[in-house]
Amino acid sequence: MSAKNDDSKKAGVLSAFRQELQLAANARAINELDLAFQHYERAHILSQKYTFPHIKSHLGMLQIGWLRKDRREIFGQCVRVFAALIFSRIWVP
Repeated sequence: MSAKNDDSKKAGVLSAFRQELQLAANARAINELDLAFQHYERAHILSQKYTFPHIKSHLGMLQIGWLRKDRREIFGQCVRVFAALIFSRIWVP
């Protein structure tokens, strides 16, 4: 694949990522936390190869955990934020 195709693919993925983040924010604004979480999960899948977007998706899920007062989710997302910072560039399933 050429560099131009790689750049085009990356732009498309990151555009879809930003759309999912916006949909999550819209859902949060009307207190639809389950729907917001689903959008953050989709954003997460899209962002796994890109460190900072990947972290941002986990931070969104962390916010939902916080709003729900879900200690397990909060702990899990804190661990995942740290792991995303370290592993996004070297290992993606």
